[in-house]
Amino acid sequence: MKGAVGEVIARTIPRAPASLDKLRKTMWRCVRSCVVIGVDGAVLLPTLVTVRLATEDFEVVADLREWVAGDLAQRLVDEGEKKGWALAARPIVVLRQDPACAIGRPRASAEFIPATTADAAPQSTGPIPGLHMVGIGPAPSFRLDANTSSYVIGRSRTCDLRVLDTGVSRRHAELAYNGDGTWSVRNLASTNGVRINGQTVSMGNLCNGDELRLSSATGFTLTVIPEAASTQRDNAEPE
Repeated sequence: MKGAVGEVIARTIPRAPASLDKLRKTMWRCVRSCVVIGVDGAVLLPTLVTVRLATEDFEVVADLREWVAGDLAQRLVDEGEKKGWALAARPIVVLRQDPACAIGRPRASAEFIPATTADAAPQSTGPIPGLHMVGIGPAPSFRLDANTSSYVIGRSRTCDLRVLDTGVSRRHAELAYNGDGTWSVRNLASTNGVRINGQTVSMGNLCNGDELRLSSATGFTLTVIPEAASTQRDNAEPE
Protein backbone atom coordinates (compact mmCIF):
# COMPACT_ATOMS: atom_id res chain seq x y z
CA MET A 1 0.00 0.00 0.00
CA LYS A 2 2.81 2.36 0.89
CA GLY A 3 4.45 1.82 -2.49
CA ALA A 4 1.15 2.41 -4.30
CA VAL A 5 0.61 5.68 -2.44
CA GLY A 6 4.12 6.79 -3.30
CA GLU A 7 3.51 6.04 -6.98
CA VAL A 8 0.31 8.11 -6.95
CA ILE A 9 2.09 11.04 -5.30
CA ALA A 10 4.93 10.86 -7.84
CA ARG A 11 2.45 11.10 -10.68
CA THR A 12 0.33 13.91 -9.26
CA ILE A 13 2.95 16.36 -7.93
CA PRO A 14 4.44 18.30 -10.89
CA ARG A 15 8.15 17.80 -11.37
CA ALA A 16 10.57 19.49 -13.73
CA PRO A 17 11.92 17.24 -16.49
CA ALA A 18 15.43 15.92 -15.95
CA SER A 19 18.38 17.37 -17.84
CA LEU A 20 19.51 15.41 -20.89
CA ASP A 21 22.64 14.05 -19.19
CA LYS A 22 20.73 12.96 -16.10
CA LEU A 23 18.00 11.43 -18.23
CA ARG A 24 20.55 9.50 -20.29
CA LYS A 25 22.03 8.02 -17.11
CA THR A 26 18.58 6.99 -15.90
CA MET A 27 17.69 5.46 -19.27
CA TRP A 28 20.97 3.54 -19.30
CA ARG A 29 20.15 1.98 -15.93
CA CYS A 30 16.78 0.90 -17.37
CA VAL A 31 18.38 -0.56 -20.50
CA ARG A 32 21.08 -2.28 -18.46
CA SER A 33 18.42 -3.89 -16.25
CA CYS A 34 17.03 -5.72 -19.30
CA VAL A 35 20.05 -8.02 -19.45
CA VAL A 36 19.03 -11.49 -18.23
CA ILE A 37 20.68 -14.75 -17.20
CA GLY A 38 19.63 -17.76 -19.30
CA VAL A 39 18.86 -21.27 -18.04
CA ASP A 40 22.42 -22.30 -18.88
CA GLY A 41 23.85 -19.45 -16.82
CA ALA A 42 24.86 -17.38 -19.84
CA VAL A 43 24.13 -13.65 -19.73
CA LEU A 44 21.90 -12.67 -22.64
CA LEU A 45 21.62 -9.27 -24.28
CA PRO A 46 18.12 -8.29 -25.47
CA THR A 47 17.55 -7.91 -29.20
CA LEU A 48 15.13 -5.02 -28.78
CA VAL A 49 14.72 -2.64 -25.83
CA THR A 50 11.79 -0.21 -25.75
CA VAL A 51 12.29 2.70 -23.34
CA ARG A 52 9.12 4.57 -22.36
CA LEU A 53 9.38 8.16 -21.20
CA ALA A 54 7.00 10.68 -19.65
CA THR A 55 5.81 13.29 -22.15
CA GLU A 56 7.99 15.97 -20.56
CA ASP A 57 11.08 13.74 -20.64
CA PHE A 58 10.40 12.67 -24.22
CA GLU A 59 10.40 16.33 -25.24
CA VAL A 60 13.89 16.68 -23.72
CA VAL A 61 15.29 13.98 -26.03
CA ALA A 62 12.94 14.40 -29.01
CA ASP A 63 15.40 16.22 -31.29
CA LEU A 64 18.19 13.77 -30.43
CA ARG A 65 16.23 10.57 -29.97
CA GLU A 66 17.96 8.66 -32.78
CA TRP A 67 21.38 9.58 -31.41
CA VAL A 68 20.39 8.83 -27.81
CA ALA A 69 18.85 5.46 -28.79
CA GLY A 70 21.92 4.54 -30.83
CA ASP A 71 24.24 5.53 -27.98
CA LEU A 72 22.33 3.36 -25.51
CA ALA A 73 22.46 0.39 -27.92
CA GLN A 74 26.21 0.87 -28.44
CA ARG A 75 26.84 1.02 -24.69
CA LEU A 76 25.00 -2.28 -24.35
CA VAL A 77 27.16 -3.83 -27.08
CA ASP A 78 30.37 -2.44 -25.57
CA GLU A 79 29.59 -3.79 -22.11
CA GLY A 80 28.53 -7.13 -23.57
CA GLU A 81 31.77 -7.52 -25.51
CA LYS A 82 33.82 -6.47 -22.49
CA LYS A 83 32.14 -9.00 -20.20
CA GLY A 84 31.67 -11.80 -22.74
CA TRP A 85 27.87 -11.75 -22.78
CA ALA A 86 25.93 -13.66 -25.45
CA LEU A 87 24.93 -11.49 -28.40
CA ALA A 88 22.52 -13.06 -30.93
CA ALA A 89 22.15 -9.80 -32.88
CA ARG A 90 23.04 -6.17 -32.41
CA PRO A 91 20.58 -4.70 -29.88
CA ILE A 92 18.12 -2.04 -31.00
CA VAL A 93 16.86 0.63 -28.59
CA VAL A 94 13.61 2.49 -29.29
CA LEU A 95 12.41 5.55 -27.34
CA ARG A 96 8.67 6.00 -26.91
CA GLN A 97 6.47 8.59 -25.28
CA ASP A 98 4.22 7.19 -22.56
CA PRO A 99 1.98 9.53 -20.51
CA ALA A 100 1.66 6.79 -17.89
CA CYS A 101 5.33 7.22 -16.90
CA ALA A 102 6.30 9.60 -14.11
CA ILE A 103 8.76 12.38 -14.94
CA GLY A 104 12.34 11.21 -14.49
CA ARG A 105 11.25 7.58 -14.19
CA PRO A 106 11.52 5.88 -17.57
CA ARG A 107 10.55 2.24 -17.98
CA ALA A 108 12.12 -0.35 -20.23
CA SER A 109 10.90 -3.62 -21.71
CA ALA A 110 12.92 -6.11 -23.73
CA GLU A 111 12.42 -8.71 -26.44
CA PHE A 112 14.75 -11.62 -27.04
CA ILE A 113 14.31 -12.64 -30.69
CA PRO A 114 15.86 -16.04 -31.44
CA ALA A 115 18.60 -16.30 -34.02
CA THR A 116 17.28 -17.40 -37.42
CA THR A 117 18.58 -19.96 -39.87
CA ALA A 118 20.40 -17.16 -41.66
CA ASP A 119 23.71 -18.51 -40.34
CA ALA A 120 23.27 -21.55 -42.61
CA ALA A 121 22.45 -19.45 -45.65
CA PRO A 122 24.97 -17.85 -48.01
CA GLN A 123 26.26 -14.62 -46.51
CA SER A 124 25.10 -11.37 -48.05
CA THR A 125 27.71 -9.22 -49.77
CA GLY A 126 26.35 -6.13 -48.00
CA PRO A 127 23.93 -4.96 -45.35
CA ILE A 128 20.22 -5.60 -45.89
CA PRO A 129 18.18 -2.62 -44.68
CA GLY A 130 15.39 -3.72 -42.40
CA LEU A 131 12.32 -2.34 -40.65
CA HIS A 132 11.33 -3.50 -37.17
CA MET A 133 7.67 -2.91 -36.30
CA VAL A 134 6.88 -3.30 -32.59
CA GLY A 135 3.15 -3.92 -32.22
CA ILE A 136 0.82 -1.71 -30.18
CA GLY A 137 -2.60 -3.00 -29.15
CA PRO A 138 -3.72 -6.18 -30.95
CA ALA A 139 -0.90 -5.93 -33.50
CA PRO A 140 1.94 -8.47 -33.41
CA SER A 141 5.50 -7.36 -34.06
CA PHE A 142 7.11 -7.81 -37.46
CA ARG A 143 10.61 -7.59 -38.85
CA LEU A 144 10.92 -6.81 -42.55
CA ASP A 145 13.87 -6.67 -44.90
CA ALA A 146 14.51 -5.39 -48.40
CA ASN A 147 14.66 -8.85 -50.01
CA THR A 148 10.93 -8.32 -50.49
CA SER A 149 10.38 -4.86 -51.94
CA SER A 150 6.89 -4.35 -50.49
CA TYR A 151 4.47 -5.80 -47.95
CA VAL A 152 0.70 -5.43 -47.74
CA ILE A 153 -0.67 -5.18 -44.21
CA GLY A 154 -4.30 -5.73 -43.30
CA ARG A 155 -6.91 -8.07 -41.89
CA SER A 156 -7.12 -10.46 -44.84
CA ARG A 157 -5.45 -13.87 -44.77
CA THR A 158 -3.84 -13.00 -48.10
CA CYS A 159 -1.89 -10.07 -46.64
CA ASP A 160 1.85 -10.36 -46.08
CA LEU A 161 1.39 -8.89 -42.59
CA ARG A 162 -1.89 -9.80 -40.91
CA VAL A 163 -3.51 -7.87 -38.05
CA LEU A 164 -6.68 -9.18 -36.38
CA ASP A 165 -8.46 -5.89 -35.68
CA THR A 166 -11.87 -4.95 -37.10
CA GLY A 167 -10.65 -1.36 -37.31
CA VAL A 168 -8.06 -2.44 -39.87
CA SER A 169 -9.23 -2.88 -43.46
CA ARG A 170 -8.75 -6.17 -45.32
CA ARG A 171 -5.96 -4.60 -47.39
CA HIS A 172 -5.12 -1.52 -45.36
CA ALA A 173 -1.71 -0.26 -46.45
CA GLU A 174 1.46 -1.12 -48.31
CA LEU A 175 4.93 -0.84 -46.78
CA ALA A 176 7.72 -0.50 -49.32
CA TYR A 177 11.50 -0.39 -49.35
CA ASN A 178 12.59 2.62 -51.40
CA GLY A 179 15.94 1.21 -52.49
CA ASP A 180 18.05 3.81 -50.68
CA GLY A 181 17.89 2.46 -47.14
CA THR A 182 14.53 4.09 -46.40
CA TRP A 183 10.97 2.80 -46.13
CA SER A 184 7.57 4.31 -46.93
CA VAL A 185 3.89 3.53 -46.36
CA ARG A 186 0.94 3.99 -48.75
CA ASN A 187 -2.73 3.93 -47.79
CA LEU A 188 -4.73 1.42 -49.84
CA ALA A 189 -8.09 3.24 -49.61
CA SER A 190 -8.60 1.93 -46.07
CA THR A 191 -11.56 2.91 -43.93
CA ASN A 192 -9.61 4.38 -41.00
CA GLY A 193 -6.60 5.64 -42.94
CA VAL A 194 -2.93 5.74 -42.06
CA ARG A 195 -1.34 8.06 -39.50
CA ILE A 196 2.34 8.75 -38.88
CA ASN A 197 2.94 10.38 -35.49
CA GLY A 198 -0.69 11.42 -35.37
CA GLN A 199 -0.79 12.95 -38.88
CA THR A 200 -3.03 11.35 -41.50
CA VAL A 201 -1.17 10.61 -44.74
CA SER A 202 -1.96 8.97 -48.05
CA MET A 203 1.75 8.22 -48.47
CA GLY A 204 4.73 9.01 -46.26
CA ASN A 205 8.32 8.12 -45.42
CA LEU A 206 9.08 6.21 -42.22
CA CYS A 207 11.83 7.16 -39.78
CA ASN A 208 13.34 5.73 -36.60
CA GLY A 209 11.01 6.12 -33.66
CA ASP A 210 7.93 6.94 -35.75
CA GLU A 211 4.55 5.68 -34.59
CA LEU A 212 2.47 4.22 -37.41
CA ARG A 213 -1.28 3.92 -36.71
CA LEU A 214 -3.83 1.94 -38.72
CA SER A 215 -6.75 2.30 -36.29
CA SER A 216 -7.48 3.62 -32.82
CA ALA A 217 -6.28 0.30 -31.37
CA THR A 218 -3.60 -0.89 -33.79
CA GLY A 219 -0.23 0.72 -34.28
CA PHE A 220 3.49 0.13 -34.48
CA THR A 221 6.66 1.76 -33.21
CA LEU A 222 9.21 1.70 -36.00
CA THR A 223 12.95 1.21 -36.14
CA VAL A 224 14.89 1.32 -39.41
CA ILE A 225 17.59 -1.36 -39.17
CA PRO A 226 20.79 -0.92 -41.18
CA GLU A 227 21.50 -4.66 -41.05
CA ALA A 228 18.84 -7.39 -40.95
CA ALA A 229 19.50 -11.05 -41.59
CA SER A 230 16.02 -12.19 -42.50
CA THR A 231 12.33 -11.40 -42.76
CA GLN A 232 10.35 -12.90 -39.91
CA ARG A 233 7.36 -12.43 -37.66
CA ASP A 234 8.48 -11.96 -34.10
CA ASN A 235 7.08 -14.17 -31.38
CA ALA A 236 6.64 -11.26 -28.97
CA GLU A 237 3.17 -10.70 -27.61
CA PRO A 238 1.53 -7.38 -28.58
CA GLU A 239 1.33 -4.73 -25.88
